[in-house]
Amino acid sequence: MTAPPASGRAYGTGSRSDPYAGIPERPVVRLVLREDGSGTVNGQVVPVPAGADRHLVLKTRACRIARTLDRPVRVVARDASAEWALIAHPDGAVTPVDAGQ
Repeated sequence: MTAPPASGRAYGTGSRSDPYAGIPERPVVRLVLREDGSGTVNGQVVPVPAGADRHLVLKTRACRIARTLDRPVRVVARDASAEWALIAHPDGAVTPVDAGQ
């Protein structure tokens, strides 16, 4: 995955307080982008159409879960080089946990 926006931080760094303050503990959606370009959401392989943005496909799946629950959900996204704490929102937005802090 590409690095989060400049306002984002790698998962596990920064403040020791709960970066997901206000977001229920469950579910935690786990996005994994593998080096071969394939991806998973909560361990399930997600097909990526030819030419599609793999990152967008995985984040869209996380937002579908948020939409189903009608609330934001915690997301942990990782690739071979890093891991990020994100929040997926029902409206389709994905933000780093420290956005606006």
